[in-house]
Amino acid sequence: MNSRKNLIIFLVVTSILLSTIGVLSYKTAKLQKDIAALELLQRELIENSATLAVMSQSVKNMQKRLEDGRNRNFVSEVEKINGDLNMTKAMKKVNSIGNKKEGVLNVNRYELRYEGVDINSATNLFYRLTNAPLLIRVERCNLSVSFDNPNLLNISLSVAHIN
Repeated sequence: MNSRKNLIIFLVVTSILLSTIGVLSYKTAKLQKDIAALELLQRELIENSATLAVMSQSVKNMQKRLEDGRNRNFVSEVEKINGDLNMTKAMKKVNSIGNKKEGVLNVNRYELRYEGVDINSATNLFYRLTNAPLLIRVERCNLSVSFDNPNLLNISLSVAHIN
């Protein structure tokens, strides 16, 4: 009888231990799965924070250009760029084509036309326009080969000066 009682106690203790091990094994697997998901989320957050830092700096630069450009005249800035690039003769037209309010910003649109520009000067022009102290958005650009000289380009631009 005593051996039977010991056997029952042994079986009860063994079943409790096996149940406990099964529950702990299940909980451990679930926790490992949660840890893997959190590590993935952490990597995504680190990548997003780097992207956010770059975007934040870009926004700060645009805000600075916007503030600097509020007191500047677009036409005089374009004339300055043309003078620096020796493109005053190539510029044939600067026309204001309207003003528009977009949210809290005023957008002044201009049409620019250049004739007989070599590819290097055109590249420098685009670089200088995009890096001007004014906030400028190129809305439309047409490049065509000059009729007089196939090595030169005619450039027609529609730009928006945001202020």
